[in-house]
Amino acid sequence: MVEAIITLLGLAVQAWQTQATGGAKNTANLAEILLQIAQKANQAYTDQTGKPIDPSLLKPIDPLP
Repeated sequence: MVEAIITLLGLAVQAWQTQATGGAKNTANLAEILLQIAQKANQAYTDQTGKPIDPSLLKPIDPLP
């Protein structure tokens, strides 16, 4: 589990660096990193609970006013 957390933190840093450098060419890189984060988080959840994430529990957050 610690390894998964370290991996997720590393990916978060990569996402921040990609976002900070800006530019349209980095959009694909950022999308790839965010996809990797989602996949790693899903795997960590499955490893911890033994079950896949229930998609019905995923709901969008309300936008800020």
